[in-house]
Amino acid sequence: MKRTAPPQRLHGPAILFLLTGLAAVIGGGLLVVRPDGGWLGMSRTLLEPTPFGSFLIPGLVLTLVVGGSQVAAGLALAQRRKNDVQLALGAALVLAGWIAIQALMLGVIIWLQPLIFLIAILEAGMTASALPRKDRRGRGHVRASRA
Repeated sequence: MKRTAPPQRLHGPAILFLLTGLAAVIGGGLLVVRPDGGWLGMSRTLLEPTPFGSFLIPGLVLTLVVGGSQVAAGLALAQRRKNDVQLALGAALVLAGWIAIQALMLGVIIWLQPLIFLIAILEAGMTASALPRKDRRGRGHVRASRA
């Protein structure tokens, strides 16, 4: 039986998750510190169709949930922790969900939303390619090449 080489690290996706997470933490943090959205050039009128009177709660969710999951996934991928790929797929889903819910609640599409949604799809695609797969005979699991 031929042995497979140990999986390589997912450096590219790890960097993408870490950068996206850093951006979410910074952006969300700015909304928490200044909930009127002024530091990001956002007006409270943007929130009129939502249940929020300020950007405080969205800023907290962006920082802790979105940014936190992105950073955790990036670190897990970089350090090759157990279930790193599954964590990364979950973080990509959180990011896509955040943007979809945001667009639905605001009732408007802002140029950044499609870009962030594409990043979430890219994250998911890059990490899904590293999921374990069965060999040609249907036996055992072979980890996909991890570049």
